[in-house]
Amino acid sequence: MSRPICQAQRNDAPPCRGPALPSSVYCWSHDVDRAEEMAAARSRGATKANKLRALAGRRPTLTNGRALTRFASDVVQDVLSGKVAPDIGRVVLYGCATLRQLVETSELEKRLEALEAHLPPNGAQKRIGGRW
Repeated sequence: MSRPICQAQRNDAPPCRGPALPSSVYCWSHDVDRAEEMAAARSRGATKANKLRALAGRRPTLTNGRALTRFASDVVQDVLSGKVAPDIGRVVLYGCATLRQLVETSELEKRLEALEAHLPPNGAQKRIGGRW
């Protein structure tokens, strides 16, 4: 059984298509009895968005271990001080862990290429210590 549709008109003219609350003909955002709840929810959303923007403003190049370590340390400090929400910090630190693995893989590839550059061409053998 589907829920009834909200009876409110949106500000831009078309009717709201949100599901009405069980005890009302309006959805959660249009129910006047929940105006304070709605304002508080918007405020919490704005606070989280501002904290996310604060992180986005600091976009260092994270292409080496030292930069990743410094950035991760700053994120941890920001979470502890309350500047960044724990759930946002968790996601950012997960991203740092992923970047660390990518950086390590890239560095290993560079080292392997450098070693392979010192090897003789395919098929050529080099005598080492009296053995082939």
